[in-house]
Amino acid sequence: MSTPLSAEEENFLRLTRIILHDLPSQLRSLFINEFARKYGWPYGNDAASGAFFLGNILPQNRCRDATVRNNIQHGDTTLFDCTTLFYCILYSGALLQPPLRPRNVRSSPLNSSELLDQLREHRNMLAHSPGTEISQADFSTRVNDLQAIYQQLGWSCTDLLQAATGPLTTAECSRLQQALLSERAHNNALDQIVQSHDLRLLAVEGMLPHMWYYKPIHSFVSI
Repeated sequence: MSTPLSAEEENFLRLTRIILHDLPSQLRSLFINEFARKYGWPYGNDAASGAFFLGNILPQNRCRDATVRNNIQHGDTTLFDCTTLFYCILYSGALLQPPLRPRNVRSSPLNSSELLDQLREHRNMLAHSPGTEISQADFSTRVNDLQAIYQQLGWSCTDLLQAATGPLTTAECSRLQQALLSERAHNNALDQIVQSHDLRLLAVEGMLPHMWYYKPIHSFVSI
């Protein structure tokens, strides 16, 4: 029989449930709505729409992650993970612009792209952290922060709060743990790509100092 989870481990799995299930659902709706708003016709959620988005709206697509490119090309947003969604919405330049305000400047309300970037940071904490526990105080702080961002974006908090407080079955714990392992493995693979790419660029820049403008673009990968 498996060892019972501690309260801190359950907190971490509830946060995983929010980030890997509710957040992508909200981002998918945002992607479809923003696509229709900006381009004047509905995204079809199929391969034809995906191929058009990738080939015509993103003609200068520089995303180096093959999984993201394939997800976009296949076009079914129900299969888009957070990496794909943040890229499409925020970092591709096709829908919203990435935030430019310095992080220490908070004198005026955040715009949508800045709020989405905060959600991206919450997701990256989960995907990049090696931990499996979070204290009740930290968990409450993160849930409250996520709820505040949702409200500012005009999103419903019902499913978020249900995910944060609902019971965890043994089967769901297993699914969430496997999903988290998969998410971290994917991010570790991306980190290897970035590291290898940056080392090659540093070598080129060392030989060709006048090519100072040729710099790695992290924002298309670290999402």
